[in-house]
Amino acid sequence: MAIYHFEYGDTHVELTIPRRRVIGSIEARKTPPLPDLEGTLRHLLSHPTGSPPLQEIVKGSDRVTILAGDMTRLWVGTAKFLPVLLNELQEIGVNPSLVTVLLGTGDHRPHTVDEKRLIVGDRVFLKYRVVDHRAREKDDLLFLGRTSRQTPIWVNRLVMEADKVILTGGIVYHFLAGFGGGPKALSIGTSGYETIQNNHKIALGTAMEGLNPKVCSGITWGNPLFEDLVEIMRAAKADFLVNTIINYKKEIAAIVAGDPLEAHQEGIEKVQAFYGIDTNLMGDMVIASAMGYPEDINLYQVYKTLDNVTRVVKPGGVIVLYAECREGMGNEDFAHILTEFSDNSTRYSFLEKHCTIGGLMGFGIALWAERYKIVLYSSMEPELVKKTGMIPASSPENAIEKGSELAGESPDIVLMPHGSVTFPIHSNHSGRTE
Repeated sequence: MAIYHFEYGDTHVELTIPRRRVIGSIEARKTPPLPDLEGTLRHLLSHPTGSPPLQEIVKGSDRVTILAGDMTRLWVGTAKFLPVLLNELQEIGVNPSLVTVLLGTGDHRPHTVDEKRLIVGDRVFLKYRVVDHRAREKDDLLFLGRTSRQTPIWVNRLVMEADKVILTGGIVYHFLAGFGGGPKALSIGTSGYETIQNNHKIALGTAMEGLNPKVCSGITWGNPLFEDLVEIMRAAKADFLVNTIINYKKEIAAIVAGDPLEAHQEGIEKVQAFYGIDTNLMGDMVIASAMGYPEDINLYQVYKTLDNVTRVVKPGGVIVLYAECREGMGNEDFAHILTEFSDNSTRYSFLEKHCTIGGLMGFGIALWAERYKIVLYSSMEPELVKKTGMIPASSPENAIEKGSELAGESPDIVLMPHGSVTFPIHSNHSGRTE
């Protein structure tokens, strides 16, 4: 027997597992933070990827709109790199009165004043115009036509009326777009509600598939949802991009700048190097942690851990998951799909008419709960966990006991202590990002 520690909320659980049954562990790489963020970014602004230097793109008389993430993207580190970008614009001769920082809320709620200050930093907030995008306010939007997949393109006026638009954000594996960052800052963050919902609906597959298998983490080109995002961005304005890549401690470990697609691709390759883990492991049982708070703040956030874990568990196998979920479900649409339907057929029928990102994620977990046996140790009420199709555990040890009973005799066990930030890639992985 051996003792293993898995993060859980603000603490950890101690697990005793038969060493002979553990066939391997998939763990995050230890990537250091950038030692000189300001110096690195200033160099990149003058030597960008696939683009002329920012100094040649922007004129001193230009009205500039910078798209930044909202509170759900606080990990991107906007307050750390935005002052460097704004100082560069001032050196070019752009007066602060000509600059707007547009917070890409997508269809999320608006921010409080304190939240805006937190996102961009006090000095930027006091000196520059910082405004929320409002996806449902048609007066704030302009219609630009439709994509080849018939997504209506509604984009914030502040994007279209600017002389130059700079996208910012962070690149991570993303279960819909393949990778976050890049065009998502505009095509989701500052587009209209109809645009967002029609784009997300591309993720819904046939009744037989459930979710579209081409819409998944790790795939951009060849992923119809990502390609739709690119069409939206190209119909609007996007002159330059600055994206961060974080390590598993949420520190900025790399940054890219330049052409919105070419620099994004460069960042994707860095994300793959940080988080993509080559493996041949496939377990009868996978024991995983969502990596503690805030990654396990609610079940909605735990989705990305399950998305990663399902890549190394055999069909019909067992997942033992440690995720505190102190705030319960975390999203109304997500909770509704998971708990208010009797089967996945009726969930699918509902999503055909009322498709939201929360609904899609709830449907994804419901599909996994049908394909695998998922034992969850959390702070959620057992009856609520049962409604999701998962199996509640009363203690860390009870989770192992239930998992072992379900996995049968002598199961091969895979450990994933950093489940939210480790993306298993098998040698026969056929996906591509370019």
